[in-house]
Amino acid sequence: MLKGESDLDRLLPEGVLGGPTDPMLGFEAAYDEVYKGKKRYGGATLHPLYLALLKRARWAAAREPVSKKCDEAFAEYLACLADVVVPDYYKGAVKFVLLYRECLNEYGKRLESLKPPGELAIAEDSSEKVPEISNEFLGVCMDGKTMAPEEAIQRTHHLCVWLFVRGYTLSKVTLSQTKPGEMK
Repeated sequence: MLKGESDLDRLLPEGVLGGPTDPMLGFEAAYDEVYKGKKRYGGATLHPLYLALLKRARWAAAREPVSKKCDEAFAEYLACLADVVVPDYYKGAVKFVLLYRECLNEYGKRLESLKPPGELAIAEDSSEKVPEISNEFLGVCMDGKTMAPEEAIQRTHHLCVWLFVRGYTLSKVTLSQTKPGEMK
């Protein structure tokens, strides 16, 4: 975990991290349970907390990703990791980011073949594209040759969630609970 996140994460029970969750989820049912049928504040949808959540949810839905080039985001990610992890883990993170960046350039060029010739390489574009190639990175670029699959999956997930939390992408990557070769 990264600085600031780890303290909060340690306070939460195991198995609850994930998100994003709709902030309005369950509010009306919780209101009914707490106020037991009484129309306090004029009802659930007029409650000040409900209105504050609604305002924040509308703002979050309309937000644009923070524009940051991939290399800038990767550098910030590595700098954050460097503050909180042991040297051996950090060296692995540098290797992972270099591999991911190369895959982003290689595979991303195929994805964006409609770009005019001479355009910047994908890694020099917005970090919004980083999670878009996570499956290709794990399946095509990595292929278990350079890094253990479990480590590549963990690092990919961590990077993509880190980018999402900071607003550098609107794409949320989740881990499947299905093991390779298993049908859900």
